[in-house]
Amino acid sequence: MLLIDGVFLNLEHVASATEALHQKFLAAVGLTPETDDPTNKLLDVETQLKWLRQIGYKDVDCFWKWLEIALIGATKP
Repeated sequence: MLLIDGVFLNLEHVASATEALHQKFLAAVGLTPETDDPTNKLLDVETQLKWLRQIGYKDVDCFWKWLEIALIGATKP
């Protein structure tokens, strides 16, 4: 019997840990607080990882992160 795990990968816009880091992200992508999208309701990485674990994913991790961009992944048999 051959079992192949499913792989989930999501390149996600996530919340910064601090307001200073959020300001750094805005500057890096050419935005200002005035041009920032007020409808963005961002969550921290750990909350999103916890959700994946709760619904049965394994090997859940943030594989790469740059400011507010994170590559979140997991496997599921």
